[in-house]
Amino acid sequence: MTSDVFQPTVSAKNLRTDSGHAVWSVIVVSLSVLTVALLAYFYRHTAVDLELRWRIDPSSSHGYLIPLAAAWLFRRRWLLTPGIDHQGVPRSEFACGIAAIVTGVVLHLVAALTTAVSLDGAGLVLLAFGLLWCWGGRTAARNFGPAILFLIFMVPLPFAWQQPVGEFLQHFVSATSEAALGLCGLVVHREGYILHLPGHVLEVAQGCSGIRQITVFLGISVFLGLIGGSRFHAATMLAFSTPIAVLANTLRITMTGLITWHLGPAWATGVLHDLEGLITVLFGLAMLWWLSKLITSLLSGDEASPKLPTSRPDEASGTNENSKPATTGAVAAVQPDSDHQQSDDQQRALTTGLPLATRLSIIVGIMLFAAGADSLLQRSIAEVGAAPATPLVQPLSSFPETIGDWIGTDTPVERDYFLYGDDHLHRTYVNRKTRQAVAVWMVYTTDGRDRGHNPEVCMRSAGCQESLDKRTTVDLPGEGAPAERFYFRQQSGRAGEWVTYWYHVFEPSINDRIQPSATAKLVERFMRVRSGVTVELFFPEQTEADVAAADEFAKGIESSLTELLPPDTRRDSRRKSFLMVTDTVIRDAE
Repeated sequence: MTSDVFQPTVSAKNLRTDSGHAVWSVIVVSLSVLTVALLAYFYRHTAVDLELRWRIDPSSSHGYLIPLAAAWLFRRRWLLTPGIDHQGVPRSEFACGIAAIVTGVVLHLVAALTTAVSLDGAGLVLLAFGLLWCWGGRTAARNFGPAILFLIFMVPLPFAWQQPVGEFLQHFVSATSEAALGLCGLVVHREGYILHLPGHVLEVAQGCSGIRQITVFLGISVFLGLIGGSRFHAATMLAFSTPIAVLANTLRITMTGLITWHLGPAWATGVLHDLEGLITVLFGLAMLWWLSKLITSLLSGDEASPKLPTSRPDEASGTNENSKPATTGAVAAVQPDSDHQQSDDQQRALTTGLPLATRLSIIVGIMLFAAGADSLLQRSIAEVGAAPATPLVQPLSSFPETIGDWIGTDTPVERDYFLYGDDHLHRTYVNRKTRQAVAVWMVYTTDGRDRGHNPEVCMRSAGCQESLDKRTTVDLPGEGAPAERFYFRQQSGRAGEWVTYWYHVFEPSINDRIQPSATAKLVERFMRVRSGVTVELFFPEQTEADVAAADEFAKGIESSLTELLPPDTRRDSRRKSFLMVTDTVIRDAE
């Protein structure tokens, strides 16, 4: 009779063993292995791209440590969690996980088209979070979700975000350092990123903007907040991470200024400069650690720092199959009700939810489709890349050396970094009457990389600041869009420089037009890998008459350039943001 009464309870829990682990069938194990294999195949290029960015981008070099920290957080939370019943996840919660997985897959495919590592990394984190939802539902997401989402700190910031954020931080740190040096008794005059000390000039370079410290300090703050185990702890650490990073970076610039003033510029460069940076970073980390300890001491002990159990919950309570603790009548009366309620909840989950094997089968089906789509996309990218390039009618070296009153002289390219194209022309033209000089830069590429080097990107990356009120267009002869003329000012506040910019995109000739597949046409539309030539004119700030003369010279450049171009070309000057700094360019540079 007793066994008949307790039989339903045993049946409701028959999916878990006495040790608390799930009974894995051959089907579940096979589906799990297949899921992992499909994920590894689907993200095979993502891992390589992320590691490359961690290696070559100083602002992302901390990415190596983030997966290790996330794994430690996951294990720590696993020890704190008695166990999660993942056998019968409700359909609504499973649908949320599937939505996250599908979104991650779509982001990966879009990132493959646009070569955006940041988008691909964010999709990977979202997909991992969706798998967690599908495995254990809302309970697993609440317990282990923070450890999975912590992986977002391994994803590098897009280059399009780094530039404006870095510029803002350069201005802010320069202003705060000027104030700090003034408080130390020095007379400082600031011009943009330049701090003029008595007899010395101190430049706040882009590497000293603090964007790297902020990224690292944000990750450390969230890590310490998750260890604290309190939402207030995590929110406070996150709120104070950026001010502490800016304070540490301001301290670094201030120390550099004081050392330059008292000991000389030689003491503020090289190894000593790096040592200053290390000291200030350690100072910021110490402040974060002290803040975490302060918050922990202010909060209640149980809430602020949960302790890891030394054994399973049933062992910690002193219970096992052979020995039961003596309980009062009230506890003994409540215990059967709680067991009965737990059995009802598990039975309801098993009735309304989806079994683990069914969920894994659905995930495997989605990943099979995703892997097929990724393979098709990669083949289409290779097909587009293998398409014959449209060549120049004549090499750029045959461009006329004399255009009207302008006489040109070839000048060498000082840095190999600028030799990213397949043909180059770097020539300085001087007007024989006015002695005005204009530097002309032309580059031809077979895959459209020339359109990625827009002045808005390259000049700002060189530390120049654009005056947007001076941006205008220059009408050129023939059909097509006008050229764009920019005005940039150097960091030191000296005279600025004008840059006139336009490019030509080559349409494939009729003889070279091989009908690509439908997917290849879509890839070509997104990637725009057609051949082309970019033209840039550089000349210093001068009178309005000199600017007008340079505009007329640009028209002469365009008229002479048409003789070198194939008949089917399209002129434009719009910025191609998705080609700013692509992974393909990075790999070639590497």
